[in-house]
This record gives sequence, C-alpha cells and structure tokens, in this order.
Amino acid sequence: MEICTVGGFEEVGKNMTAVKVGEDVFIFDAGVYLPPLIELQEQETQQQAYSEKKLRSVGALPDDLVLDKLGWTDKVRAIVIGHAHLDHVGGVPYLAHRYPKAEILATPFTMEVLDTLLRDEKISIKNKRKRINANTT
Repeated sequence: MEICTVGGFEEVGKNMTAVKVGEDVFIFDAGVYLPPLIELQEQETQQQAYSEKKLRSVGALPDDLVLDKLGWTDKVRAIVIGHAHLDHVGGVPYLAHRYPKAEILATPFTMEVLDTLLRDEKISIKNKRKRINANTT
C-alpha cells in the first residue's frame, strides 16, 4: 500500500489523500480552501461559476496533478467523501472529471450537498455516484 498526502495537511482546506492498493487508487476527499475562494468572490462584481483552472490558480483546489506524476490518475477507482464540509467535498465538482472511472461514494446527506454544489455551479459530471448509509458496507 502507498499513500499520497495531496492536500489539507498544512491548512484547513483542500483535503485530499490518495491510497494505492495493488494497481487500484482510492481518493479520500476533494475539498476546497475557502480563503482564496472567498477573496475571489469578493473581487467579482457579479456571481459567476469558476473554472478548475481559475480555482487552481488562486490555490483553492488540492494539487492533485501530483497523481499524474506518480502515474496514478488512470488507476483511480473511487472518490470517497468523508463528510459534507466544503473542505472535503467542495472540490469534487471541479476534479471528478479527471477520474472518469472513479465512482463517487458518500453518505446520502453528503451526496445531497454534492448534488447541490453541482446544480448551483451548473456543472455536470459523468462519474457514477453511490450513496452509502452509515454503518453499512
């Protein structure tokens, strides 16, 4: 087993950890870092949707490009979201497309938060999504 601590270990935000088991990779969380996102929103005169590129440029997303360097990107099988806080789920709408084979797993409440983020930002993702009830497998 190999672990890559992608983000969220030096700040409260952009949480992401990738775990490689054999040839399969599992991502735990994909959050945003709120301070640069809030600053960006305060600078804008009108509310608008932001691109992945823009959010990366201000440091609001985890630097998951490290997974490309490791050769792990095409091996990601699932994105597991720990809970509904934005520092754990807020980056999923912008990063999930990089992992087309990855199913998104979350509790029903957390998945509802993700669905709301996608709807509010008018983002469509093709990843399968599975709701996992607490205390089940």
